[in-house]
Amino acid sequence: KNYTAAWDKIKAKSYKIPADSNALQHAKQQKIVLSNVKYKADYEKFKALYSLPKSLEDDPATARCVKAGKLVLDRL
Repeated sequence: KNYTAAWDKIKAKSYKIPADSNALQHAKQQKIVLSNVKYKADYEKFKALYSLPKSLEDDPATARCVKAGKLVLDRL
């Protein structure tokens, strides 16, 4: 019983980390930085999807379609 009583006293006091500690401030800042990095990576990925190519040769899908069209015309 002495052991459990001592444990109950320790639990009642419990250690609390101050909200303005250096470790917590650093963790909050790192969370924001990581979030910005992920956002910018996703932005760059989707920016490529929604931007128009400067010419037909720059876009691989369009170049493939043009090449397929030429092959069809050559067969006729």
